[in-house]
Amino acid sequence: MRTTLDLPDELFRQVKAKAALEGAKLKDLLTCYVESGLRQSPPLARQSTERSGLPVIKAKGRTASPT
Repeated sequence: MRTTLDLPDELFRQVKAKAALEGAKLKDLLTCYVESGLRQSPPLARQSTERSGLPVIKAKGRTASPT
């Protein structure tokens, strides 16, 4: 499947250079990195118990109903 990735310029240069040094296609190297990343727990995923760091704004006159 074709897709478009928007990578920072420096990251793209590093990946392209690594592919060239290894004699690999850029597509194959990126596929390998994505597969490897999917096998690990993603660093950007947050546990449900963690707060987002964003401020919480409560509406006036509303109370939280117990669940």
